[in-house]
Amino acid sequence: MRSMISLASARGLFRITSIACGRGCVNKLASMGIMPGEVVRVINNGSGPVMVEVKGSRVAIGRGVAMKIYGEEL
Repeated sequence: MRSMISLASARGLFRITSIACGRGCVNKLASMGIMPGEVVRVINNGSGPVMVEVKGSRVAIGRGVAMKIYGEEL
């Protein structure tokens, strides 16, 4: 079984299993297509925002929010 990590430390393909932030944050992420069960590709995970590709669109997520998105690398 793969260990759970946050999106802020992920590389490559990542399957979201849970999001640990408030309702407003969860709704905002869902409007961008970022929700549990979704597979995203981490494009850039250097310093600053985390750039991900989800459903064919590129989205920048602040590092603080990315630390609250959990899942597993694929």
